Amino acid sequence: MNPFILTQILQNALILSDDAKRFALARELERAKTMSYRTNGVILPISIVIGYLLSRAVNKKLDLLRRPPLLRLQMYGIIAPAMIFFAITLEDIYKYYQEASLDTKVCHIGPNYAKGGIEYYDKQLKYGVALRELAPDNLAKNAYNLHGDPWPSLLRPYKYILPTSRKEYCTKFIETPESF
Repeated sequence: MNPFILTQILQNALILSDDAKRFALARELERAKTMSYRTNGVILPISIVIGYLLSRAVNKKLDLLRRPPLLRLQMYGIIAPAMIFFAITLEDIYKYYQEASLDTKVCHIGPNYAKGGIEYYDKQLKYGVALRELAPDNLAKNAYNLHGDPWPSLLRPYKYILPTSRKEYCTKFIETPESF
C-alpha cells in the first residue's frame, strides 16, 4: 500500500469526532466511579496472604520445619509462582469484565454515545493497521494483526477485550438497544 495513503489513514485515525470524544470521556468517568484501583490494590496483598497461609499449612501438614531447608525451599518455589499466576490472572479477568461493563454503561447513556464508541474503536483499528504497515523493519507486525487488533498474549488471553469486539458490541447496541 502507498505510504502516503497510510500516513493519511494514520492522521485521520488520530482525529476524533465530538461523539467519539464524549464516548471516551464518559467511559473514563464511569471507570473512575467504579474505584477499580482499590480492587487492583487489594488483589496482590490477598494473594500474598493466601500464599503465606498455604505455605504455613503445608509446612505443618508435612512437618517440613523439622526436615532439611531444601524441602521447604522447593515447596516455596511451587507456591510462590502459583500465587503470582493467581494474582495476575485475577487482575486480568477483573479488567476484562470491567471493560465490557463500562462499554455497556456508556452505550446506555444514548445512541450518540454508542455511535461515538463505534467511531472510537474503528479509529483504534485503523491506527493499528496503519502503524503495522508504516513501522520500519516489521516491528509492528508482531504487535498488530491485519485487522488492527493487538495480538492477544498467549499466556494472558484475558488481558483486554479486542477493539474489534468492542466495536461490534457498540454496533449491536445501536441495532437492538432494548435487548441490552
